[in-house]
Amino acid sequence: MVSGVDSLDSVRTWHTVFEISGIAILALLVGAEILAFQYGQRKDELTAIAESSAETKRKSDADAAEARRKADVGVLQERLSAATKR
Repeated sequence: MVSGVDSLDSVRTWHTVFEISGIAILALLVGAEILAFQYGQRKDELTAIAESSAETKRKSDADAAEARRKADVGVLQERLSAATKR
């Protein structure tokens, strides 16, 4: 048998210790869940910010590429016009 389980006082003491330990562990678990929820919300916010930033960069890159394409087309049209005049 386990030492000290024959005494009513020791059983009461161990019962109290385990009960308090269970409550403390439950409180730690609740605290961990609250922190996990808060960090999950923050992760979602940061993901949205990163996606927005990536979309803005993608749009500015596309606009720059379109501007380069239009400039190239303009140069080619000028060359074609000059060649036609000759």
